[in-house]
Amino acid sequence: MSPTVLDTLIQVETPEAIDIQLRPASMFQRIIAFSLDLLIRSTWFVLSTVAMIMFFGNATAAFANENFSYMALGFLLINLFATTWLYPVLFEVFNHGRTPGKMAAKIRVLHDNGSPIGWSASMLRNLLRVFDGLPFAYAIGMVSILLTNKGQRIGDIFAGTIVVDEQTERHIGKLAYLEHIPSVTPPVMLTREEQYSIVSFTERHPRLPRVRQQELAEQLCYDLQLPATQAIETVLGMGKYYLGQQQKDAG
Repeated sequence: MSPTVLDTLIQVETPEAIDIQLRPASMFQRIIAFSLDLLIRSTWFVLSTVAMIMFFGNATAAFANENFSYMALGFLLINLFATTWLYPVLFEVFNHGRTPGKMAAKIRVLHDNGSPIGWSASMLRNLLRVFDGLPFAYAIGMVSILLTNKGQRIGDIFAGTIVVDEQTERHIGKLAYLEHIPSVTPPVMLTREEQYSIVSFTERHPRLPRVRQQELAEQLCYDLQLPATQAIETVLGMGKYYLGQQQKDAG
């Protein structure tokens, strides 16, 4: 697989001083999510408006009443506000950064330090969606996503948020390919950066060509002053050890 795929991974440090790797969501995923959410919001707006008209009786007779006209206009404006702005904010805050569209596209919104999104960030990124939509078809937003290394639209930049691909978030304990690799306890205490390098290699190595795996493993062994014989197995064993420790700590 091309090395450029690895370049889309970003490393962030959470407020708890834990390093995690995230991959910004692709443009295709974001378009899918936005389209599904737009369909849901539009359907709700139409159905709720029809229900309002039916509730108050005949539409022609109802709108002839001046008081009802003002009440109906107020309801429509409130409903429009809720479906265009409140909808994404509530889902992002209470559903772990995921609207229904984002859930279907397997993406979520986080703070750019990897922590869950909060009220202020969600409100700001969604308020600025109006600017991202200019001049038409989210042109500014899409250009910003393509030009920033974290795939952020203008709203994300100001809110300090990032939309990530859930499928490439770290899943500790789910690395099935390590099942037959014996865990190797590091012979010496390694620094946090060295531990990160080993875990990073362990998680990435299935996507790397065999030659690249060997090259990186030998380099890691050299840096750690370990024998280079069976370098890949040695590094994977230590990676399994550290992932096991993280799993225990999380439990």
